Amino acid sequence: MSKVRHIKIPARADALNKTEQSGRAGSGALEEWVDNGSSLDIGGVPSAPQESASEQQGRADGLFSTRGRKLALLGLVLTLVLVSSIAVWLLKEGTSTTTGTGEQAGASYPITSAGADITGLGTGPKVGQLAPDFVLKDVYTGQPIRLSSLRGKPVWINFWASWCPPCKAELPDMKQVYARYEGKGLVLFGIDMQEDPAVVKQFTSDNGYKWDIAVDSDGHVTNTYYVFSIPTHIFVDSDGVIKSIQIGALTQAMMEERLSKIIQ
Repeated sequence: MSKVRHIKIPARADALNKTEQSGRAGSGALEEWVDNGSSLDIGGVPSAPQESASEQQGRADGLFSTRGRKLALLGLVLTLVLVSSIAVWLLKEGTSTTTGTGEQAGASYPITSAGADITGLGTGPKVGQLAPDFVLKDVYTGQPIRLSSLRGKPVWINFWASWCPPCKAELPDMKQVYARYEGKGLVLFGIDMQEDPAVVKQFTSDNGYKWDIAVDSDGHVTNTYYVFSIPTHIFVDSDGVIKSIQIGALTQAMMEERLSKIIQ
């Protein structure tokens, strides 16, 4: 038996009562009329035609089919992006190693240099590559110092700060070692991390640290060399190639060992 949903409209109550009182014939006619799926004319506005079960199913299938295709395509795109990201990360990790002494022996970085690459090794802040070029002002003379202008000389770059206890602790040893190698053409270049140049000048002058001193005021050199801890030492040979990187303070023996890689 089909299920009939009745909607009572007050304006039609009398008409319904007269129909119900007309006897079995009238009742049967009304039931047949309702069972056949006809609808009441409400306020003179025709009712919407009823969809068959097959039409409703077809419309639902079309909707879910389109939505399903979109979801499947979105899932595929997200999967490809995820797989590509993992592959790139693994590739970078696979080309980077760090020795027990803190030397960075891998990790290629997309850094460019203003100096000419005469090595054919590429430019980047890692051992075996040309040291990225930069220009900083000397706190004593106010004159710019360009790293590439020091080609032909071994260069010892020291990232430090006067507020850094391990930095200050190793400076006396650096002073002694530098005095032994200055005559062999060694350039010691101290790069202070964003302090007031006047403060740095006063501190180094009071303690007799007379090598090249500059301040990386905006941090661009520090960022270029991916310095995340100080002190950090970078040893560059006369061809401008990085031969050793040390993260952390050095003893005099360690300084001597690192310098042997850039001084003939």
